[in-house]
Amino acid sequence: MVEIVDINDRKSLRAWLEMQPQKASVAIAQRAAMRVLPDYWHWVLTSDNSKKHNLTAMPILRRVLISGVAVDSPTPKIRSAAAIAAAADAASAAYAYATAAAADAYSYAYIAVTAAATDDAAAYATVTTYAVANVDIWPIVRRDCWEISNTGALHNAELWHDQPNPLADRWQQIKRLLHDDPLDWSFWVKWVEAALDGAPLNWDMLRKIALISPEDWRQNTRHMNGIIASIEDEFRDVLADPIRLDTQTQTTPAVEHLFQQRILTEMVADGLAGQIYDAIERFTADTGQNELPEAFQALESLPPVLESIALLARRSQENGGLLQEMREEIGKLRMLVSELEYDLRLAKENTIKHALTKSFIDQAGKSLGDWKMYGALIGAVTFFVASPAQAETLNGISSCIKSIFAR
Repeated sequence: MVEIVDINDRKSLRAWLEMQPQKASVAIAQRAAMRVLPDYWHWVLTSDNSKKHNLTAMPILRRVLISGVAVDSPTPKIRSAAAIAAAADAASAAYAYATAAAADAYSYAYIAVTAAATDDAAAYATVTTYAVANVDIWPIVRRDCWEISNTGALHNAELWHDQPNPLADRWQQIKRLLHDDPLDWSFWVKWVEAALDGAPLNWDMLRKIALISPEDWRQNTRHMNGIIASIEDEFRDVLADPIRLDTQTQTTPAVEHLFQQRILTEMVADGLAGQIYDAIERFTADTGQNELPEAFQALESLPPVLESIALLARRSQENGGLLQEMREEIGKLRMLVSELEYDLRLAKENTIKHALTKSFIDQAGKSLGDWKMYGALIGAVTFFVASPAQAETLNGISSCIKSIFAR
């Protein structure tokens, strides 16, 4: 078995990653992409080949951003967004390679590979990307591995840890070029610098940007940056105090509480899972539809997570070393609840615009609109995760359900 201290080449990194949750591969690959992003971005801004073929940084920026969100929000919508972005980037990389000089295309291709979410891609990308920076990569890689293994997160670690940033001058050149660009790149500059400093931007804002429709992402850069600016405006009040994504700090009190009251934890989790399963079955029986409407699909992902929480509570009597596993499940629960609230807000807007028919609302109201289920959801999540931010999300769910089903 490969230990972190033994990681010193691509083979040993891949062997270590194979023993870790997929989250570790995604996180390490995404950080590798972030570290060499300035090299690619500079090429886009200055290369004659890039200008000749009207290439922009936006497809790769999109992919790396979505990969970062996917580390802690592996929900169906985020996975779908990541897959769409990956397909777009693969095509772009191939096009660049076929039409540009080999040296230029190298930058474009390796960024696309770097953000891939597989052990081998993460290992390959780590080696390939750092060759550009011309630094000893392995102390940095081992530090990444240690951080995610011991804290469950990399967001709050400086991108280059305690090593000097070998692309710092390149980044300053990019900022000067972007300053003179008539398009507004301010969000992307803040996003990169937040990653460099280990002080990530507000997660809910990043998630909303990641879920912008593929149709919008395919529009020109001015259009996309305008949408992103409007999303930033929605979060203006909280951006002065970014939510730090330190999984251990945020969830330790809740996890300890759950283990201290393990029987109650098990009953609450299993009970809510059962209510959600029942609501989905009633919806299928009442409507004849085998698939939930898009606004409610996050509900389908909740019961397996709740059952895992219940199982961990049961196992805790015999095994006290389950803290990290419970943290991860509570993290998944939080992300799914946030996704549900986001989707319900969109459904609420559609209801106002009469996009949801009265017959659908009447039918679904007996199942997906069952207030007892949402009351149980709000109570359970409040018990699992007692935080002001989570309370606001739950209030949003309550408000949307009342509006959609006219309660």
